[in-house]
Amino acid sequence: MRVRQIVDVKATNFYNSWSGLEINCGDNQVNVELTDDQYFQLAEIVNRKIERINKERLEKAQKAAEVDAE
Repeated sequence: MRVRQIVDVKATNFYNSWSGLEINCGDNQVNVELTDDQYFQLAEIVNRKIERINKERLEKAQKAAEVDAE
């Protein structure tokens, strides 16, 4: 039998250790061991998210500037 556990955390701090990523959430800590290739995958995912956030913020700022100009 396989046991699956899902944990939701609100991260307060991140640390990149020698062999993985540490995510601190209050008194708790999540350690994620990553290979070099997994770091590349993580970077791609994070960069896509950053691009989306930046695009949304730019659009919001442009709309606010248009309203201010009127």
